[in-house]
Amino acid sequence: MTILRPLFAAALLLAAAGLGEDLGTPRRARIAGRLAADGETAEFRLTPRSTGSLRATVETPGAADLDLALLDDTGAPLAAARRPGGGGEILSAAVRAGIPLRLEIRAFSGAPASYRLDLAVARDPRPGPVRSGRTRPVRPMATARCFHAAADLPDGGAIVAGGTARADVKELAILYALASTEVCDARGRRFRPGPPLSAPRFGLTGTTLSDGRVLLAGGDLAGSADLFDPDSGGMTMVPLSGGTRFLHTATLLSDGRVLLAGGVEVHLLPSPGYQALATSELFDPKTGTFSPGPPLRAPRLSHAACLLPDGRVLLTGGEGRSDSEVVDPGPAFASLPGPPLAGPRDDHTATLLPGGRVLVCGGQGPGGESVATAEVLDPGAGAFRTLDAMLPVPRSDHVAILLPGGEVLLLGGERDPGNDDDEILRAVDLFRPGTETFGSLPPLAVGRDDHRVVRLRSGRVLVTGGEDAGSLSIPDAELYDPR
Repeated sequence: MTILRPLFAAALLLAAAGLGEDLGTPRRARIAGRLAADGETAEFRLTPRSTGSLRATVETPGAADLDLALLDDTGAPLAAARRPGGGGEILSAAVRAGIPLRLEIRAFSGAPASYRLDLAVARDPRPGPVRSGRTRPVRPMATARCFHAAADLPDGGAIVAGGTARADVKELAILYALASTEVCDARGRRFRPGPPLSAPRFGLTGTTLSDGRVLLAGGDLAGSADLFDPDSGGMTMVPLSGGTRFLHTATLLSDGRVLLAGGVEVHLLPSPGYQALATSELFDPKTGTFSPGPPLRAPRLSHAACLLPDGRVLLTGGEGRSDSEVVDPGPAFASLPGPPLAGPRDDHTATLLPGGRVLVCGGQGPGGESVATAEVLDPGAGAFRTLDAMLPVPRSDHVAILLPGGEVLLLGGERDPGNDDDEILRAVDLFRPGTETFGSLPPLAVGRDDHRVVRLRSGRVLVTGGEDAGSLSIPDAELYDPR
């Protein structure tokens, strides 16, 4: 980065003008200004010369509240600031060379107010690939579905299975559960019918085993799973060990077994209802059977699961929960308390990063609102740390995919303000672990919630089904290329 003019001159000009000032390609800047009324906005334009990370801090000496946001040149939000307390805000974001940006400071309470903006743009010393992101449609599935399962196949394709055709009335979702499957070819171009499931399944999980078979577990009123063999094309029904299980997590363990954890038990009589589960069970592909797993420390629904480097499984959050636990399916065969999250979080994602850290993103907060915060667990520290960077848009019910370079792709989901006015998202964001920053990529073609994705061997991401803005299940699929 180069500074196009002396910083003190820039500060004088911006203090006088304040609105729409062009910073050029600054490496560092310190800017003083004043906002005279609620709603007034100071806008600064800049264009990074190199790909790297931007960090902006705004401080105000008074009690005024200021919003700090980063946008692209069309006005689309790229990142929001975190307010750590003490009258200031911190914004961190991944930026790309040559892409124009707008940094805005807006007064919304307590104006008039003076402020000081400190800006730093640093080149990433170990830059990952510069990702542009693009999407193209795939021929729609034969059946609209959400809350389904999707898993990759040995030939490079994928299978989608089950789900529900009725997302608009949650109480009826199980009654409209699907027993159909569809198989997508290795190029991600079209679907063909697959073998039927042994029973309609909604809120099931799909896990590709080490031998290439796919375990399609739970989501039915009989308490069973199906084992799909792509070589023969057949389905084999396997009973679960603990009754019905819906909306659980499934984790492929390092020894080839699969851990199912939490979720809900559903009953229809004497009246429809459900109960969150504090149980787990293990599938052994060598025997083809399920057995009880370690009991959980608490019932968990809408939680996230992540395999740790030592072979244990980290379970985080869930409805109304801000705790975590670590399930040991090995000799200890127990679940131990994990470090607490910064606050309640459900319908979030947890992703194992290179080096053993765990990234927890988004989800719903204590009031049911989607949040834009993220936190990282460092195994060495044994505690979660809230990131300075925030997601460009609050989101829950999204999907996270780990890319080969260690970056994390976040796709779709919903922005829930805590009431019924949910916004179904097309947004795609990228987390860069080297700088611990988020950036936005081009969006999906279709907004999706409760969708399922598979990273194909080609490197592209197959995005299937989900719930649309009208709360209807959709048949649409698309192929997202993050390169």
